[in-house]
Amino acid sequence: MRTATTQVHRIAPALCAAGLFCCGVATATHGAAAYNRQGAPLETAGRIETVTVHDTWAVVTRVATVELDAGTHDVRFINLPESIEPASIRADAGGRGVVTRLTYEVREDVASYQAGLAAIEAAHAEAAGQLAVLDEKLLVIAKEEGLLDAIAERTAQRSGEQVGSGRIDLDEITRVSKYLAEQHAALLERRRTVSAERRALQAKVDRLVEQKVEYQSAGPPLMRSALIGLTIDQISDPSMPIRLTYLASGVSSRISYNVRTDPALTQAVLEFELAVSQRTGENWDQVAFGYSTHPVIDPTAPPALSPGMIGGAGTENSSLAVRQEGDEGALSSGRASLARLVGQGGRVTSAGSLGSPPFALYRLPQPASIPSGGGEAPRLRLSTFILKPQFRYICVPVLSNSAFLRGTMENSSRVHWLPGDVAVFLGSEYVGETSIPYVAPGSKVDVFFGTDHRVTAQRTRISHRTRSTGLLGDGRETIVEYRIRVGNATGQGVSVEVWDRSPITRDDRIFVSTTAISPTVSRDEEYRLRQRGTGLLRWDLDLPATGRETTLNYTLIVSHKSDVPVPIIPD
Repeated sequence: MRTATTQVHRIAPALCAAGLFCCGVATATHGAAAYNRQGAPLETAGRIETVTVHDTWAVVTRVATVELDAGTHDVRFINLPESIEPASIRADAGGRGVVTRLTYEVREDVASYQAGLAAIEAAHAEAAGQLAVLDEKLLVIAKEEGLLDAIAERTAQRSGEQVGSGRIDLDEITRVSKYLAEQHAALLERRRTVSAERRALQAKVDRLVEQKVEYQSAGPPLMRSALIGLTIDQISDPSMPIRLTYLASGVSSRISYNVRTDPALTQAVLEFELAVSQRTGENWDQVAFGYSTHPVIDPTAPPALSPGMIGGAGTENSSLAVRQEGDEGALSSGRASLARLVGQGGRVTSAGSLGSPPFALYRLPQPASIPSGGGEAPRLRLSTFILKPQFRYICVPVLSNSAFLRGTMENSSRVHWLPGDVAVFLGSEYVGETSIPYVAPGSKVDVFFGTDHRVTAQRTRISHRTRSTGLLGDGRETIVEYRIRVGNATGQGVSVEVWDRSPITRDDRIFVSTTAISPTVSRDEEYRLRQRGTGLLRWDLDLPATGRETTLNYTLIVSHKSDVPVPIIPD
């Protein structure tokens, strides 16, 4: 057994950085603490009132209502968790008393240890007594078996005498033999039952012996507490709430969302959730819960800044590398750019939400309970938003004949939408899972709700021909005509974006032009500024509910000298 030790840490109340403990206080009735003995500190575990999660840490506030007279007093908060950060502890008497000192204590809980040891010894004594009772039962069974054996021997001797005199009674011999056999069988079954009980009880006794040895080897458990010194000048109300706030480690959290839209596409519901699991060693039961993006920092010193290194592009240890697009021959297909437009099971893009979210505090509308330990992290609903998305179908027929339903949702609230995973639902159908970037208030985010077979787009190469041009046929010109048919069988008018591509060239000996575009490409300003010059073609269509197909046409012309090799024009 280890020797009793006491560790004491004194804490200045001003150690905590401003804004770190920003958790609000919920009004509640708290159990009052009481003195254990005359002149001793008032001891209380308090009640966990608020918890605010900061990434892997939690700010925990306990509250206890005490009744104190004017003067100086000591109040001790006991049963603090092992995961506590001692330097973070602070106390508050709500302005009705002055905290004059705060001491963090780590002591051996001898009383608890002795009570636990007494419980083990009592259980061992009880099991040993039950074991003795079973031994007595086995002894009685052995005596009964001996009696039956004596009766059987006496019966056999008497039968021998009857055989010699010629007066043998076979019926009596049979009756006695049957009786003896039945009694032996009954005793054998009792012995088996009692022996099984004894083996189980012996195993229990052995475990208790091992448990006692381990318990004594471990010694008294450590008890963590905070001793608060108070000075009270005058009393207007004898009931005084005292709050103890501290950081506890062992927390993990993850932001997630559910996005649900109805089949009629009239609105969408965005459910903003937080999954939290914790191993702090204390259970959070019906506490006012919050989540903060403010980092937990050491308030006693600023963070250390180390030099930043820049290596050459593409080097293994480079912290900054510039990736250049690889040449795909004289003509670039633009396949990567087009592929990024296709949403796979709920892909998300964003606009107007660049950068990182500011520090923010989120409060749950209802109290929450999160036990300490493993298991699946409970999901807490931070907020729910009713949205009116702008729905549009995205078609990329060069890659897929499917139409992808996109909903553009604007964050019209004052709440910052944090980065997180998103589960996408269309009606009761689960579409898929994706992720969402940071979306500031006033910004928009695009969510894809899967494919809709009722909207189709099919691309066809109508003609492909090559001819000689220029003086004496010195030039070559390849002309390719394309047609795209877009159909709407939804029974209602829909908006559709159709994307295609025209190859671009990095060789100044080759000229590429796209002509006879009908109808004209999109007039969207961002598209014309950022994507039109890369060879991507976009049409914005409003298809009526008639179900009649809409046709798009354009012609691609590639010109070059006859001696310039040109790769195959990609689709």
